[in-house]
Amino acid sequence: MRATDIPERERGVSEVRLYRVSGVVLRHRDLGEADRLVRLLTRERGKLSVVAKGAKRPKSKLASAVQPFTQSRLQIAVGRSLDIITQAQLVDSHYALRTDLTRLAYANHLSELVDAFLEEGQRSARVYDLHLGALRRLAAGEPLDLVARAFELVLLSLLGFGPQWETCASCGRAAAEDAAALSPTMGILCTRCRAADPSARALSTEGARLAQALSDRRRSAPPSASASVRRQLEQAMCGLLEFHLARPLRSARFIAGLSRTQGDEDK
Repeated sequence: MRATDIPERERGVSEVRLYRVSGVVLRHRDLGEADRLVRLLTRERGKLSVVAKGAKRPKSKLASAVQPFTQSRLQIAVGRSLDIITQAQLVDSHYALRTDLTRLAYANHLSELVDAFLEEGQRSARVYDLHLGALRRLAAGEPLDLVARAFELVLLSLLGFGPQWETCASCGRAAAEDAAALSPTMGILCTRCRAADPSARALSTEGARLAQALSDRRRSAPPSASASVRRQLEQAMCGLLEFHLARPLRSARFIAGLSRTQGDEDK
């Protein structure tokens, strides 16, 4: 008799199909009274949606491993509709990201972008490494907005959506000499070509230089830039990301609101 002829309830544990992955939790939501549906970014299998049974219970062994932004080694069983986490070994909880509202907001922004741009099962070890590295830099206290901009720029480049930062997309003039705007459909536009896309968002020469520097994955230290240039690049990148996703970014708007609130408190 073949194994496939044996009723499922009579098969041994060895018949259960298992696989192991290194994963970072993007988000989770409640599933029934005790379980959680967990969205993971894994190095080996890309983005996955899996069930953590009993994870809502206080004494669950899985509870700590399926918190947002947590990195874990996971053993997963193939299920009929959704795969199920059977074992989890916590690697790094990135606890610092959950102790500060602003850090939490930026970490959530990274997760929203990964979740939005990647399809279920889409694999990219480079995106996984990029995401994990950005979470570590946020937790370490590096400038939050610069970590986010670098992540956005490199993510778009890895996925084939990155604009050309060195020259004007219309006439080819060097952006380091004269940049005026960022068009989501064209790229950098110089002063003379700014009118080619009325919807393009303002981005100065300094902003274009900052984008070029942040796009360099070999850079170990964040570049310096004024607060106004950093805000300008943030707004331009928000427009670019929302164009490609065809929807607003909730995390970006939350960060903007948080920044306004903190600015009012500082006055």
